[in-house]
Amino acid sequence: MDGSSESDQALTTALKPFGRTCEMFMLAEVVCYEATEETSHVELDAASARLAASAADFESHSIPVSFEALAGPPGKTLRCFAEQRDMDLIVVGRRGRGPTRRLMGSASADLVQHSAIPVLVVEPSRVSSQHAAAAAVAP
Repeated sequence: MDGSSESDQALTTALKPFGRTCEMFMLAEVVCYEATEETSHVELDAASARLAASAADFESHSIPVSFEALAGPPGKTLRCFAEQRDMDLIVVGRRGRGPTRRLMGSASADLVQHSAIPVLVVEPSRVSSQHAAAAAVAP
């Protein structure tokens, strides 16, 4: 979850097949290492705030959720985090807020190539991020 419409779409897609039957949704956002070295922690705090807002939407609909802001290279960090937590599936948008304009973003490409855990890469849609966020918590 990086605040992009692609991450919102990934969340919406994950909720469709799993929704309330999932034992736990884990929301994560990765910030660069430098964000943890800043005394103000602005980026880390912003990531935590975005995650907390998404988590609150889940909790208000009785969907179990946890979240964590992480630091490091996005693909590797998400992959290691998912493996350490023994997750069943990683769901990501094809591209996020990163600067790359390649066909597949570097984080999703890293996950597809290197993850021992299955990865679902969600195609971006023309749905606005506000509509996608609302759809993610619709009963």
